[in-house]
Amino acid sequence: MKKIILATTALVSVAGSALAQESMVMGPMGAEAHLGGFYEYRYTDYSDGLSSSSADAEIFLSFSTVSDSGLEIGVDYQLEANTGSTTNVDEASLYVAGEFGRVVFGENDHASDSFQTWAPTHAGSIGQDDATNFGGWAGNAQYSDTAKIAYFSPSFSGFAFGISWQEAMADDDDAAVTGGLSYSVNVADGMDVTLNAASFNNGKDGSDEDSSTSYGADLGLGDFAVTLATVDYNAAASRTGLGMGYTISDDLSVGAYFAEQGDKEWNSFSAQYVIASGLTATLARNGVENNGTDSDELVFEIGISF
Repeated sequence: MKKIILATTALVSVAGSALAQESMVMGPMGAEAHLGGFYEYRYTDYSDGLSSSSADAEIFLSFSTVSDSGLEIGVDYQLEANTGSTTNVDEASLYVAGEFGRVVFGENDHASDSFQTWAPTHAGSIGQDDATNFGGWAGNAQYSDTAKIAYFSPSFSGFAFGISWQEAMADDDDAAVTGGLSYSVNVADGMDVTLNAASFNNGKDGSDEDSSTSYGADLGLGDFAVTLATVDYNAAASRTGLGMGYTISDDLSVGAYFAEQGDKEWNSFSAQYVIASGLTATLARNGVENNGTDSDELVFEIGISF
């Protein structure tokens, strides 16, 4: 293992000037070993006069091989790499894939997370899925990496689905079963449409219940993208969102989203510039209005991926 890491590190050093998105060497038993990762620094200025700095970083490591029968098998690791992290490993899982689809075993996201509809903006900076006042997009991603089993189907004429099962956490709970499906189609020259639906339930009852159902549509027309989404939380509250994005050039893109839930409204406007391959800078202005009270934030983020 040490030799594999050293060899991979050397390869990354050679490719560093080109900011390679992923490196690969041969691992044990002929397996391909891939190494990648990212680092993001963020500065946020709030309308109440406060400000904050934060960072996020991860290292991705995977091994995969294909059997004589054509079966692909592999393992994936996501390692936390910033000093503020409280865990060393974000995700770790193994998978088996073939013409039948892909089966994943281990500590990974719920299957429903793969069937969310996100605004076509810069999620890393505007926090569409953050649990803060400024993360208001209509999504229901559930970032639980408790060990589970998931299956993802191949595409059948544009249709695909996935389902995951997580064992009950207590004797009086049910298993957490989540899933989703999507349909993608090209309706005209340069016009693509994707429809998504996802359902999540944590298997608990009463005040501990956490469930949601979401639906969304993603329309791509050349350099323009528009998304619509709605999500119901615990069958009680619903949120709707509209997102828009435009790619101005290979290096510059802009986006916006608007969302509403009851008396609360969110808005976000962002722009991202590719400084060099793998190096991006993002500027976003996010706002929230809650029962007549307005607040906003200005976010600058610079990130590198390899």
